Amino acid sequence: MDGWRPQHQNPFSVYPPNLAKRLNIDHATACNLLEKAFNAASKTGYKPSSPHQKLLETVILGSHLTFRYILTTALLAKATNPRANGLSLQAGAKLKGAFDARSLCHSVLVPFERKKLQGGLGASNEPFLNKPARTTHLDKDNAVRGGGDQQLLNLLCDNIPKINGKEALQALTDALFYVLQRAATAAEAAEKKIISSKGRIEVLKFALEFVKESMDGEACALTIGSLLQCQLCCKADKDYEVRVHPVNQSGASSREVSDIDVYHNKALVMACEVKDKVFSQDDVEHAVTKVVNAGFTALLFIFGPRASLSNSIRANATIAASARGVHLAFVSVVEFINTSIAGFGDWKEGDYYEFLVENSTSARTKDSTKARILNVAEQLGWLVEGAEAE
Repeated sequence: MDGWRPQHQNPFSVYPPNLAKRLNIDHATACNLLEKAFNAASKTGYKPSSPHQKLLETVILGSHLTFRYILTTALLAKATNPRANGLSLQAGAKLKGAFDARSLCHSVLVPFERKKLQGGLGASNEPFLNKPARTTHLDKDNAVRGGGDQQLLNLLCDNIPKINGKEALQALTDALFYVLQRAATAAEAAEKKIISSKGRIEVLKFALEFVKESMDGEACALTIGSLLQCQLCCKADKDYEVRVHPVNQSGASSREVSDIDVYHNKALVMACEVKDKVFSQDDVEHAVTKVVNAGFTALLFIFGPRASLSNSIRANATIAASARGVHLAFVSVVEFINTSIAGFGDWKEGDYYEFLVENSTSARTKDSTKARILNVAEQLGWLVEGAEAE
């Protein structure tokens, strides 16, 4: 069997069980190729020339953070070792050319992005822990949200196998060009400054306008977290910390109890679960379980405009939570916005906007959500170019 060779180049072909082995991707070589591709892509006047432009431009300039990392890692692997199967995510995938994409991404690509790419891929420390990457390989049947996410997954599955070893380095270089474009666009947006100074009424207008669109649940979470920061972190006590966690992540992080956790002197003092879609009593009970496991005794469950909450869910869930020693309270995001801004807080548009922007980065929100923040601020006349700001 030592002389066995695959009879065709189907990217989904598998090794016989006794011959399955991990393909090596040399990390030192990968680092050198990243540097080479970066140097070329960052030259003045550089123009992408890969035959795979639709794939590269759509994914890298698109709004899905994890798919950006998956594609760039696949290109880096293929450029480093032409036998690498770009659809592979784990070394144990039953694919010809399977390799450990997570290790390559986290050990090579992520540090390089932090050093040279200005966070242009999304500034994630461990992108392969996100749900789309927590499987053995890319497949059209992988569990993703429908619509645009499914279309991107299909695009990757259809086109990654078409990139051969000779084309991989050029494709990687073009991908880095688009990554640098994304970083430059983000930097330009960050230069815009707040000039409005009407206080809580303006913040109220922004918050209510922002949550009119769900942004896959990210709008409500960012709004709530930023309002809490305005209340607690600006004036009341500098020892408060508000953590807004990525929406729809696995929930496996040791730092996460609920979608938004509030700490005072490093002790948990508030847990907020946020839903802006139809949910069930099981969803509520799961959130309560996380609170119980954290040794905490209260949960504020905030539901957005797209969510629905029947009286039976509210009553049954509250009784069940109480039996487990947890006080459970429900409130709509609109009620939360109104009561928060009517309460205490140092309500300045600049603080609120900066919290939104910071949280959108730390919670690894989609590009479309970041753009929505900027659009609402411009719509309300809050922003000017940095050079014009006082």
